[in-house]
Amino acid sequence: MQNEVYVEKVKKEIYDLRCWQSSLHRERSERSESTYMLFKESFKYKTIERKYFFGFVKIMADRYSIQKLQPIREEYIKKWNELCDHKKDKPETSNPPLYTMKDKLDELEQKLSRESVGLEHFTREIGQDYEIFSDLKLPTNEFDSDHLPEVTAEMLLHGYPIELMDGDAVHVPIAWIEAVFNSLKDTIGKKKLFVLSVLGIQSSGKSTMLNAMFGLQFSVSAGRCTKGIFAQLVSLDNSLREETQCDYILVVNTKGLRSPEFASIQQDTSRDNELATLVIGLGDLTIINIMGENPTYMQDTLQIAVHAFMKMENVNIKPSCLFVHQNVTDVTATDKTTEQKRSMREMLDKITKIAAAEENCSKKSFSDVINFQENKHIMYISSLWQGDPPMAPPNPGYSKCILQVKKQVLEIMKDCKPKRIDEFPTLLRDLWKAILCQHFVISFKNSLEIQTFNALNVEYVKHARTLRRSALEYSYGLQIECEKLTADEMKKDGQRILESYVHKLEKDFHGFKSSMAHYFRKEPKACQWKFKIDIQVSGLCEEIKAELNDAFTSFKNKITGRAKFDVDIKRYKTGIYEKAKTLADKYRNQQLPEVQLKKEFATNWETWVSDIPGGDEHVDVHKSFPEIADKCFLENDKSEVTSILQSKNFDTGVLETDLSFDTNRPVEQNKAIKVAKSLFSKFVFGGSKAHVNNANSIKQSIVEKFKTKITKLEQSGRSYTVQQGCDLLSDLANEIGKIEIDEKVHVTAKGKIRIALCNYKVKLLPILAKMQEHYKRENDPRIYMECQKEGLWQMFKEECEDLHIIVKVASATSRWISSAIKTALPEKCKRGVIDKLKTNKGFSSKMSLHAWMLVEIAEKGDFQSFEKYLSDPIKCIKTFTSEQIEKMCFQKNDKISSSVIQDIYHNKVQDILNGLKEAIRTLSAKGSITMKLWWPTFLRHIDKELCVKTDIMFFDEDRDLDLKSLSDTLLSELNKVEDKIINAYDDRIVNEISKSCCEFFTANLLACQEVCPFCKALCDLNGPHDHHRTDCHKPKGVAGYRWKKSEKLNSDICTTALLSDYSFRNQHTNDEYINYRNYRPRSVNDYYASWKIEPLGCEAETFWKWFMATYNTELAEHHNAKEADIPAGWNDITMEEAKDDMKKWYDI
Repeated sequence: MQNEVYVEKVKKEIYDLRCWQSSLHRERSERSESTYMLFKESFKYKTIERKYFFGFVKIMADRYSIQKLQPIREEYIKKWNELCDHKKDKPETSNPPLYTMKDKLDELEQKLSRESVGLEHFTREIGQDYEIFSDLKLPTNEFDSDHLPEVTAEMLLHGYPIELMDGDAVHVPIAWIEAVFNSLKDTIGKKKLFVLSVLGIQSSGKSTMLNAMFGLQFSVSAGRCTKGIFAQLVSLDNSLREETQCDYILVVNTKGLRSPEFASIQQDTSRDNELATLVIGLGDLTIINIMGENPTYMQDTLQIAVHAFMKMENVNIKPSCLFVHQNVTDVTATDKTTEQKRSMREMLDKITKIAAAEENCSKKSFSDVINFQENKHIMYISSLWQGDPPMAPPNPGYSKCILQVKKQVLEIMKDCKPKRIDEFPTLLRDLWKAILCQHFVISFKNSLEIQTFNALNVEYVKHARTLRRSALEYSYGLQIECEKLTADEMKKDGQRILESYVHKLEKDFHGFKSSMAHYFRKEPKACQWKFKIDIQVSGLCEEIKAELNDAFTSFKNKITGRAKFDVDIKRYKTGIYEKAKTLADKYRNQQLPEVQLKKEFATNWETWVSDIPGGDEHVDVHKSFPEIADKCFLENDKSEVTSILQSKNFDTGVLETDLSFDTNRPVEQNKAIKVAKSLFSKFVFGGSKAHVNNANSIKQSIVEKFKTKITKLEQSGRSYTVQQGCDLLSDLANEIGKIEIDEKVHVTAKGKIRIALCNYKVKLLPILAKMQEHYKRENDPRIYMECQKEGLWQMFKEECEDLHIIVKVASATSRWISSAIKTALPEKCKRGVIDKLKTNKGFSSKMSLHAWMLVEIAEKGDFQSFEKYLSDPIKCIKTFTSEQIEKMCFQKNDKISSSVIQDIYHNKVQDILNGLKEAIRTLSAKGSITMKLWWPTFLRHIDKELCVKTDIMFFDEDRDLDLKSLSDTLLSELNKVEDKIINAYDDRIVNEISKSCCEFFTANLLACQEVCPFCKALCDLNGPHDHHRTDCHKPKGVAGYRWKKSEKLNSDICTTALLSDYSFRNQHTNDEYINYRNYRPRSVNDYYASWKIEPLGCEAETFWKWFMATYNTELAEHHNAKEADIPAGWNDITMEEAKDDMKKWYDI
C-alpha cells in the first residue's frame, strides 16, 4: 500500500472515531444531571465559585478512590498469597491453575487503574470534548467548547495542573494543549518560560520532591501514583525574573518508569523510551530521580535517559540534566558521595558508548552529549521520614536538601535560553509526532527552529533589499556626477566622488550589521546562525561595493575614451552658437512669422552641420548577420546555416527534432553530479514533451544570460563590431550545445545550429541594434549635434525676438532643467515603485511570492498554466512578478482615477520642483550677479541627480542679472514646466521601469533556485543557508516519478516517503535502489546531501494533493505515464480548501 493511501486510511479511521465520540457527547449532553455535565457547567462559574467546586470534586474523588481501591487491594493481597502458597506446594511452572491465578492478579491490577478517579479524569474529558469540536470543525453553538481553553488557562494560573499526556490511553491531546497555551498567552502575553521536567521509576518520590520544592499540588495521596504527564505553572518574583530572564517555571511531572500496571506488557520498554524522550525533549532541565545511593538499581532507567539525551542532541535540542539520589542515609559524607559520583560518571560514559554504537554516532562520554559535570549535576537527598512510616516524624534534613536542589535548578536557569509560552505546545507537537513514528531522529521536525530560521531569513532579505535599494540610488548618483565631468575633471575628481559614495555605502553597511545584531539580541534562538549570517552580510557588502567600483570604472573609461570627442563637440557647439547669434542679429526686431524664421534657421542649420565630420563607419547590425553566421560555423555546417537563413522561419523554441534520445549513449561516472546541479534537469521522467519543455527552460536561461552580457557591453561604451557578433554567436552555440536533460537526451549538432541562429536573430539582434544606435547618438558628432537642434532653435528664436536677458536666462534654464527632470524621472520612479512594493506581504519573502503565484494559477482553472510552472518554475515566478508589479502599480481600476505609478510620477515631479523652487528662493536677494557666478551657485543648490551641464553658451557670462527679477521669472517658468512634465506622462516610462523593478525583486528573492531532488519543489530559503529546504513538498508523481511495474505516477510525498521502507532509483543512482531514509547518509551526490527534507509535512501540501487529484489525467499525459492511484481523501479536497491552507501557511 502506498504511503499516502495508508495515511488517508488512518485519517478516515480517526475521523470516524471522532464522529463516534461526537455522538456519545450528544447523548451525554441530553442527560443534563450527569456528573460530567455538572463538571462542564462549572467552567461557566465565577472564578471563586469554580475554585471551591474543584476543591469539592477533588475531595470526593479521593474519598471515592479510597473506598473503591481498598477492597481491591485486599483482594489482590489475598490472591497474591494464594499464588505464593500454590507455587510453594506445586513449583512446576506449567501448572494450569498457576496461569489462572496470574491472570486474575493482572485483572485486579487493571481494575486498580480503572477505579482510580481524580480531578484529572474530568479535565481530560473536557480536553476530549474540545478536540472533537476542533477536529470535526463543528459550530460553536452546537458544542459550546470555545470558552474551555480560556478557563483551563485561568486554572493553570491559579495552580491547577494540566494533563499533557493521558496516562491510560498514552495520548497527547495536541489541539487542546495548543488552545490552552494560546489562551494563556492572550492572558499574560508572550512571557518567558523555563521548563523543568522530572523522570524516574514509579513511587520514587518525584511528585513529593516537586511539591516540597515549589509548593505544588501533584497527587501523592489516596493510594494513587501519577499517571501520564502533568504540568503546573510556577510564577517567579521580580528579583528572580531579572536574574533568570524567565517569568514562569513550567514543572512537568511524569508517570514513573517501570510501572507495575504495564509489567506484563511486552511494550513496556518502548513506552518508557517514549516517555523519557518526550519529557527530556520538553525540559530545559530534566531531573533524573534515583531512589537510593547505588545507581546500579537505576541502570535500565539511565540507559533510557542517555538514549533520549542522545536523540535530542541529534535533532539540535540541548537540554540540561540533574541527577538526584533520594533516601540517602548520610548526605554529609563527602568522601563517600564523591566516590559514588565518580562511579556514576563511569557508568554514564559506559552507557553512552553503547548507545552511540546503536545510534551510529561517535560520542565517547556523557559530556559529549550534554553539558555535564558530576560535581554540580549529581545531588543527594535524605529520606522524607525519620524512621518507618506511618508513625515516623518528617525529617527536617529533607527540606534542607530540597532547598539545595532548588538553588542548583535556579543556577542552571540563569545559563539557559528560556522559551516563549507559545513555543511550548509547538515543541510538544513536534516531539510527539516524531515519537509516534518509527525513527525519531528522522521523523523529528523542529518547527520552532524552522520558524526561527524562516523569520531570520525574512529579516535578512528585508535589510538586504534596503541595502540594494540604496545601492541603486548611489550608483545612479555616481553616474550623474561623472557625466557632468570632462575627461580631465574625471581624472582629477573622479576618485574623490567615488569615495564619497563608498563612504555612504559604508554607513549603510554598518546599519545593516547593527540591525542584524539587534535582531540577534532580540531573538537569542537565532544566534546559532549568527556566524553564517555575519559572513553573508560581509559578502553582500563587499559584492555591492565591488559593483559600485565596477560601475565607476565603466563610467570613467567611457568619459576618458570620449575625451577627444567632447573637445571636438565643444568646438562645434561654440562655432554653431556663434553663427546662430550672428544670424539672430540679422533678424532681430524684424518680427518675422515663426514659420518663416524656423525655415531660415533650418536652411542655415544644414549648412552649419555639413562642416562637421561624421563619425567612424558603423556596422549595420541586421545586414551583418549572414556574414557572422557564415564565419561562426565549420565548413561542414555551411549548408545547414544557408538552409536556415533562406527558410526565414526563425522559431526560437527547442523542437523535438533538435533533441537526440540516445539510449545507447555511454554515461560518464561523474556526470550525475553535473546534471543534478542544472535547475531544470532534475529527475524529469516522461516522454519527449517533458524533455522539450525542460530544454526550452534551459535555453531561455542561456539567452537571458547573453542579454545581460550585451547590457554590460553597452555600458562600457563600445561600438558593435562583426568580431563581437561572431564571439557572441559562437558562445551562444556552445552553451546551447551543452544542454542535457539527462545523460541520454541532448541537443543534436543541427539542433545547436538552428537554435543558436534563431535566438541570435530574434532575441539578441534587436538589442544589439539598439546598442549600436545609442552608441551613434553618443559618439557621432553630426548625429549628436542633430540632437541639440531643438534647444538651439528655442534660444535662436528668443534672440530674434529681442527678449530681456532675464527672460532668456529663465527660459533656457527651465528647458535645461526640464530635460534633466525627464531624464531623472524613470530612475526616481523606479525607486518609488520599489519602496511601495517592498512592504507588500507577497514580496516579503520567496515563500510568500511562490505561494501567491500558485494560488493565482489555481484560480485560472487550467492545466496549461500549471504545465508552464512545472517546466520552468523560475521563469514562471519572474513572469508572475512582472505581471503583479504591472497590475499593482501601472494599471488603473474602477475605484481609482490614476495608477500607483502616476501618483509616484506626480509626487516625484513635485519633490524635484519644490527643491528647485527652494533653491531659487534661497538665492533670491536684492542686488545683481553675473551669469558666470550665478549659474554654478544655482547648480550646487539643486538635486544632484539632475544632470545639467555646466557650460552656458549663448549668454554673456559677465553681464549683470537682477537676482530678484531672475528668481521671480524663473519661478514662473518652472510653474509652466511643471504642468508640461506632468502632462507629458505616458506609458513609455512604464516600459522603462517595469522590467528593472521586476529584476530588482527577482534578484532579491530568487537567489537560491534549487529544487527538491524528488518532487522538484523549489527551495523556500533565499538568505544564507547550508541546506536547501521547503515546507511544501509535492507528490513525487508531479515531477514524473512512477512505479516501476505499473508505470503509474507515484502519489507519495517526500515527507512521508522518508518514514517508510520504500526505496528509489534513477540515473543518478546508476539504477541501484536506495532507501529514502538514507538519501542523505548514503547520499548519491552532494546535491542530494544539500537537501534537508523535513518529515511530517505541513498544511500547504494540501494544495498539491488537490492538484494531483484534479489534474491526474493531464499530469499522466504530460509525463507519458499512467494515472496515479489517488488516495480517497484527496478527491474530497476543494480548490478553496487548497488555497486557504496555502494562504494560511505562508501568511499571504
